[in-house]
This record gives sequence, C-alpha cells and structure tokens, in this order.
Amino acid sequence: MRVFPQIYRHMAAFGEKRFPRDEGFSGFDSETRVGSTGILSSFECSYLLKYIDKRDNARSGSNPWAIRHALIHQKVSHEEKKLSHILIRLPKTVKKILSSSVLNKSGECSGFIDDWTNLHIACFSSVDHNLRQFINYLDEEIDKLFKRVIVAGVEPGKLNEFDTLNSTTNDFKSLQYLSDQLRRVINIIQLNTLTLECFKKKVQDLETLPFQTSSQPDSLDTLLEQLCNIQNEHQFSLLSASTVLERAKAISDQLRDTVSMRNGEFNKTSTEMTSRNTSAIVHLSDKSSREARVVKTLTVLAMVFVPAAFTADFIQMGFVTIEQESPMKWSADPDLKIYAILAIPLITITMVIYMLVEFIQRAREKEEKVNEQFPV
Repeated sequence: MRVFPQIYRHMAAFGEKRFPRDEGFSGFDSETRVGSTGILSSFECSYLLKYIDKRDNARSGSNPWAIRHALIHQKVSHEEKKLSHILIRLPKTVKKILSSSVLNKSGECSGFIDDWTNLHIACFSSVDHNLRQFINYLDEEIDKLFKRVIVAGVEPGKLNEFDTLNSTTNDFKSLQYLSDQLRRVINIIQLNTLTLECFKKKVQDLETLPFQTSSQPDSLDTLLEQLCNIQNEHQFSLLSASTVLERAKAISDQLRDTVSMRNGEFNKTSTEMTSRNTSAIVHLSDKSSREARVVKTLTVLAMVFVPAAFTADFIQMGFVTIEQESPMKWSADPDLKIYAILAIPLITITMVIYMLVEFIQRAREKEEKVNEQFPV
C-alpha cells in the first residue's frame, strides 16, 4: 500500500519508552487529490489521538490509569473504489466496534466499511470513554487529601497523627503528583480538540468538491455534526479537569498555610521558652551578684576579725602582758614578735591586692556602661 510520507512522523511516536515520551506530541496531516474532471479522486489523512486506558500490571494502591495514543491512517480512493487503513494501538472500545461492525452475522462486509466516515466517528468518540473515570479517580484521591488537611492541627499541643513531618511531606508529594496528572489530562484534551478542529476544517474543504456518489455529502454532514458533538464533550471534560486541578491547588495552598501557621506556633513557643530561660538566667545572675557582695563583705570582716581574735587569744594566753599601767607599757613574748613581723605585712599586702582588684573591676564596669550609652 502506498502512503504519503507524513505518516512516518506519526509512527515514530510508538515503541518502547522509559518515560512518557511524545505524550505531548500530536498532529494531523492530509492529502487530497482531484481528477481532471474536478471530482475528488482520493483522500488520505493521518493523525494521532490521545486516550486513557487501564495500566498493565498496576500495583494495588497505585494509579491504575495511563495515557496512550493511537495512530489512525486512512486512504480513500474513489477511482479504485478502495479503502485502506493503518491503525496502531487503538482503544479497546474502537476494537470492539470494529470487531462487531466490519462483518455482519453472515460473514459478509457490513455497511460500516462502505462509509469511510464511520471509522473517524468511532475513533474520536472513543477517546472520552475512560477520561471521565480517570478524572473521577483523581478527584477522589484529592478528596481524601482534603479530608486529612481539613482536620490538621496548628497548636503544638493539639496535633494529630496526620500532622507529623513525614505525613505532611507525603501529602505535599501526593498533591503535586495528582496536579501533574491533571495537567497531563488537560493537555491531551487540548491536543485532541486541536486535532478534531483540523479534521473538521478538512472535511469542510471536502464538502466544496463534487463527489462521484450522491450519498457522500450526507455522510460528510453527519460526520461534521458528530464531530461538533464530540468537540462539545471535550470542552466539558476540559472544564471538569480544570476544576479538579484548581481544587488541588487550593488544597495545596491550604496545607502550605497550615504548615506556616504551625511553624509560627512552634517558633512562638520556642521564643517563650527562651524568654523564660533568659529571665531565669538574669535572676540567677542577680542572686550571684548579691552573694558575691556578701562574700566580699565577709572577707573584709574576716580580715579585721581574725587579727583581733588572735590578739585577744594572745593576751589571754599571756603572750602579751601589761608591765606598767601609768604610763601604759606592754610587754610581748619574743615568739609573738616573730608572728607580728610575719603576719602584719601579709595582711597589709592582702588588703592592698583586694582593693586593687575591686578598683580595676569597677573601672571596667563603668567603661562598659559608657560604651553601651555611646555605641560606635
């Protein structure tokens, strides 16, 4: 069978694929030949149609639907009175129509193949067969996520099992996946609609040509009428898928806002705890400062009290005696003189060091206060 070369561009969209390659590829090509008398002699067309089909070996709980495309090539030769086709990966509904319509009960060719327009009506009307079920599946999955998101908690102390980080992340991933599927569905509807419009325009051009048979114009009118009805169904399907996609976006925004508010509550709680901890540290610092002042006071008193206590003990033990009352004269034991020579300088040096340390510390505190009042 001789075919025009444009068909090979469409056939290249089939084969083994590691990802949905050529899912966004579509096209419509045609070729019309008119005889010397001005009558249509042959019409050849080739186009791709996108449709939804059950996924092979789909795992339980996974998406059971997949996007496929079919190739429809037809060549109508009025001169040879011959009708030839190349059909690749047709939807199951079209296969059923062909299997039941090509041959009648007696095994002879039925009227279905006498009119070349019947095949196109069957193909274009079949692509919407599983599309509604796929959109309903996506809508149901989005509704499940909505019921989870709507009960999501915000306050840290009132969270449920769906508010964990892992659960929220999975919900985001599921919404993104479902949104991607809906965008792909919208894309194939738009591609099919564009293909349908191109085919309609070509049929309208064919209506302007004279035909060899009187029944041909009626077939074209029926074809155009059916294509208009199918186009309306595509518009409704497009509106349905767009509505579900907008719902998925709204739920995603709601989940994002809920997570933001939850994070805000966590930050608020963390800030409050930090504030309480800071207050406790300030309180402890204040107590430590007071205790340090008490220790300093006790240290000064000890420096005065210890020598006085030792002096009283020395007098009581007889190391220091009164030799004469008038005028007053004191007599000290030689051992006490050694003690006085050693102790008095040490006590004096200790007092001087203490006073220097206090002076330096207060000077630093005063300098820090000045720097705080006049920052650079």
